[in-house]
Amino acid sequence: MKDGHVAKWMKAKTNEYKLALKEKQAEPSDTKPKDQIHLMTWKEFLEDFRKAFQLVDIETNTHLKMKNLKQNKRTVDEYIMDFHLLALDSEYDNRALIDHFMSGLHPALLKSCLAIPDHPSTIEGWYDRAWKYNNNWLTTMAITGGERMKKTPKTETKVNCLSKVESAKYRKKGLCYGCSKPGHIRKDCTKKLNKEQKKEKTKISPEDAYHKIHAIYRDFSEEEQTQILDFMEGEGF
Repeated sequence: MKDGHVAKWMKAKTNEYKLALKEKQAEPSDTKPKDQIHLMTWKEFLEDFRKAFQLVDIETNTHLKMKNLKQNKRTVDEYIMDFHLLALDSEYDNRALIDHFMSGLHPALLKSCLAIPDHPSTIEGWYDRAWKYNNNWLTTMAITGGERMKKTPKTETKVNCLSKVESAKYRKKGLCYGCSKPGHIRKDCTKKLNKEQKKEKTKISPEDAYHKIHAIYRDFSEEEQTQILDFMEGEGF
């Protein structure tokens, strides 16, 4: 409880006691016990004091926890659950809850939630929106196969460049420009065809990619979760 609140509380209690004391002094001497003005005892004062401070301390503690709550590496479901539990004890209105909720979301997810101008007016609506956009991102990752998530270094492609002399030599001997063997030309080179066939075999369908990504996402470590969130932020999800 802030000093200003303490002073106001003490002043109100003092005025309350003075008023009761004044009424007590003006009370007729023959007033029946059950009708007599009750003056607060020291024990009652301490009990009221304890209740007033305890309630404010609980609320203040909740507000501090909510202010410091961040999604960070956690899933959006975990963040929403923790925030919801704090919201129950905060006594904040929808506007204040929404402001705190947005400030704790991962920046990339918040950017996606704010992309559409028609924003929810309730905290429950924001729970749904955050979950929806997070789920949309996971679906997109599954459909695309997540090929762009891991930024692997590009391997240099070795280009077979022939000089004019070598090119003339290849033509004279009937050698393939691709594998340097006779009997065929480059477009019919078996080495090239084998590479293309191998590449085609390794390609998976969007549906297979979806089920694969969706299945392994639940087992991501914290480090992998961080990579996902960083990717979201970098790709504008």
